[in-house]
Parts: sequence; structure tokens; C-alpha cells
Amino acid sequence: MLANAASVIDAFANSSLFIFIPFLLAFRGIEASFIGFFTAVFFVGNLLGKIVLGRLSDRMGKEWLFICCEVGIFISLVLLAFIQGRLAIAVLALFLGFLTKGTVPITSTMIAESVGREEFDAAYSISSLSTNIANTAAPLFFGMLADVLGIQSIFIACGLSALCSVLPASAIIRHGRI
Repeated sequence: MLANAASVIDAFANSSLFIFIPFLLAFRGIEASFIGFFTAVFFVGNLLGKIVLGRLSDRMGKEWLFICCEVGIFISLVLLAFIQGRLAIAVLALFLGFLTKGTVPITSTMIAESVGREEFDAAYSISSLSTNIANTAAPLFFGMLADVLGIQSIFIACGLSALCSVLPASAIIRHGRI
């Protein structure tokens, strides 16, 4: 349950970023022609993160790696909410892409190790359902938040959500079980 909770909160925090990054760039006054470039950089980070962090999760503690990623996501999102320069935004987009999708293999491994082999199907079914609910609810929630508080508030709220996903991972470490 703790591994699934970390995965769901992580999905809630990260699933809307791709939707709202173009709006933040437009808010910053960056021309629409550059939005595609920034989006491509974010996706390159996604691919790299899945590969690199997936391999690292085998070598170091998954929960500690997950916590480091979530803290990095929080810091990056707060910086992204306020930073102005195109180069800095591109670097943050790459880093965010790396971290946000890099947590997927980590949480998958945490879930797999939390159950016996005969329970894999059930565990992944529950995880898939709950993360899909989070992926569906997040854009609606963050869209309403942006409507009330502005586009920058989404990135701070997503960062705070990412920090909340640290709590179940910390409980796993503290209790020595998943």
C-alpha cells in the first residue's frame, strides 16, 4: 500500500506538467515557435530518466532514489515557476523530464517488491487503476487552481505534491518493509 501511495501521489504531481509547461512559457512571453523545442527537451529528459534511473534503482536503494528524485522535482518546479531565461527553462525542462518519468521504473520496482510473485497481476492492476485516476484528476484540479491563482501556482502545487510522495517512501524505509 505504501509503494502504491508513493506511485499515485507521484503521478498526481507529475502528470499535468506537460500540459501546463506551454502555458507557462507563453506567460513568460516566449514565442510559440520555441514551445516545440522546450517540449522536445522535456521528452528527451523523459526517455533518459526512464533509462538511467531504472538502472540506478537496481544499484541503490529504490526508496532513497525516489526521495531524491521527488526533492529534485520540487526544487525544479519552484525554480521553473519563477525563472525567466530560455536557456535556464530548457535545462529545467530536461531535468524535470528526467526526474518525472525516471520515477516510473522506481515505483514499479517498489510495487513489484512489495508483493509475492503470485500477486503481481493484482498489485499492478491496483497500481494502474489508481495512477490512472490520479492522471485524470490532476489536470482538472491544477487547471482550476491555475484559473484561480495563476499559471505559476500549478508548478508550486505540483512541487508540493511531489514532496508529499516522499512520506510513503519514508515510511517504507522507516519500517523496513513495503
